[in-house]
Amino acid sequence: MAEGEVLEASGLKVVYEGTDNVHPPAGTCLVVLRDNDSDSSVQGNSPDGVVELSILADDETDLEEKLTVELQDLPGTARAISNRSFSIRVDADPPRLEDPIPDSDDWHSSFNVIAGIVANDTGTSGIDVSTLDYSYLGPAGVTEWTQEDLSIAVDGPKVEAMTVLSLPDGVGYWVRWRVKDMVGNPYTISDRTSIRVDTRNVSFANPYPRANEWQNTSDVACGVTIRDLDGSGIDV
Repeated sequence: MAEGEVLEASGLKVVYEGTDNVHPPAGTCLVVLRDNDSDSSVQGNSPDGVVELSILADDETDLEEKLTVELQDLPGTARAISNRSFSIRVDADPPRLEDPIPDSDDWHSSFNVIAGIVANDTGTSGIDVSTLDYSYLGPAGVTEWTQEDLSIAVDGPKVEAMTVLSLPDGVGYWVRWRVKDMVGNPYTISDRTSIRVDTRNVSFANPYPRANEWQNTSDVACGVTIRDLDGSGIDV
């Protein structure tokens, strides 16, 4: 369950041992609900023996949280008559998003760019796959969050997601991801991963010497200007 969630103990009945519906008089006993950290406790009783109590779950992750319902004799003495414990697990931590692809420093020589992420919620409630989606900046602007054409593979507490983005030549594109866990902790949203696309070839200009030009020496200087305007640059 999530942090701070209301934990209810309802439908509890207090009866004399060996009976189904004979209740102790009001004020002769207390029903106490507490957690194992003793951070929260409530108590009450009812003339008809029916008790409903609630407390708040821890505000930190606790995989060994325990609720105890205890019947105490006579208010003020706190002598325990009987009790029963229930184990619960509190998940107060949102999942993590790891290992994004592509690398923001990469250039891509294709209009189709593979983008992916790993969502990880090891040790707690697990990934809610239905909430894993992405948004990206393309030539038409920023898209809505979507699962369109998203490939998802579950590997225990980790979930791998991958999609292919179609982008024209240019820089400034990006993709980001978000996800929730099974108890509904707030979305984890990844940083933006930059995407740069360059499918244009380099261009050559100003070659020398000129074609069909005679040289008067055996040592001939040769050269050319290579340009890659607005692209990934020249690999010298």
